[in-house]
Parts: sequence; C-alpha cells; structure tokens
Amino acid sequence: MATIIGSGLESYLRHQARERAINRIVEAQEEAERIVREAEEQAIQAREQAFAQTERKLEAARRGMLARARLEAQQIVIQRREEFLNRVWDEVQARLRSQDRKHRLDSLLNLIDDAASNLDDGELELQINADDRPLLEEVLPDLRATLGERYGVTDVRLAPKPAPVWGGVIVRQVGSNQLVDNTYGERFALAKRTFRNQVYHILTTGEEPPF
Repeated sequence: MATIIGSGLESYLRHQARERAINRIVEAQEEAERIVREAEEQAIQAREQAFAQTERKLEAARRGMLARARLEAQQIVIQRREEFLNRVWDEVQARLRSQDRKHRLDSLLNLIDDAASNLDDGELELQINADDRPLLEEVLPDLRATLGERYGVTDVRLAPKPAPVWGGVIVRQVGSNQLVDNTYGERFALAKRTFRNQVYHILTTGEEPPF
C-alpha cells in the first residue's frame, strides 16, 4: 500500500473527493435521467390509457345516442302509422254512416243473408236500429221468400226493441241461443283486425301485400 504523507495526503483526499463527487453527480444525473425517462414513459402510457378510455367512452356514448335515436325514430314512425291508420278507419266509418237509403238497404240485406247462411234453418229475428227499421219493413215479404228459398228459413221477423247500434243487424235464431252479430261496429272491428297488417304493409312499402 502506498504511504501518503504531507501535502500528498491532502492532494489525494481532494482527488478522491473530486472523483467521488463526480461519480455522485454522474450517478445523480443518470438517476435523474432514469426518473425523467420513466416519468415520460408513464405519462405516455397514461395518455394512451386515458385516450383509450376516452375513445371507449365516446364510442359507448355514440352507440347509446344512435340506439336512442333509432328507438325514437321507430316510435315516431309507429305513431305516424297509427295516426294515419286511425284516419283511414274514421273515413271508412264516416262513409258507412253517410250511405244513402239504397246502399244502406243493400248493406243490410247482404249482412242478413250472411248471417242466415251461418245459422240453421228455422225462424229468424232481426234486431236493427230505429232508423233502419222502415227500410226493412218495406222489403220484409221479399226477404222472407229469399231466405226461405236459399236457407230453408221458415219466417223472418223484426225484433220489437231496436238495437243500440249505428248500423248493421243482429240475427237470432228463434228458440235457440244461436245468433250472428253483423252490426257495423262488430264487422268494422273485425275488418280492422283482419286488414291491419295489410294496411301496414301498404304504408311501409307503398305496394299491395303479396296475398
């Protein structure tokens, strides 16, 4: 081992101190650079994660907005169709109510004939509203003959009590519990159920349904 005395010791100590200080400075600089580098990497990762989360949130929000918009649009379309369909039914009902005597009588006779075809032969009782009673009274003899020839009906009579309906007829087989409700209200409700899908098809495509 070298022996250092006098000023040489001081020189050595200063040299060692300087070397150590330089080493510490270098180490500190390297540590600082490492910390900065890691911080920068963490910042980049944090930005990327935040950006990815933001993108996911934005995409989820976009999908939610589109889903709500589609649902709202579908509801509006359905509402508009219902409104239009209701106007169609209202117009049809208004035309039925405003028929002249001839068309109203023809309608009644067709409804009575339809009911008689679905009942057994025998005596039939017709219940109609008060306004239509004079129409049938005029043709009752001919109606008896027609239904007797076609369906074996033995008699046709008008019920003494008017039906609380705006049109059409209720036909009962006397002596049984058989009846056919061919009032406008009932036939109109049946028509609405039957033709609803067809009307929707026309409203949706503008074309007649394939059936």
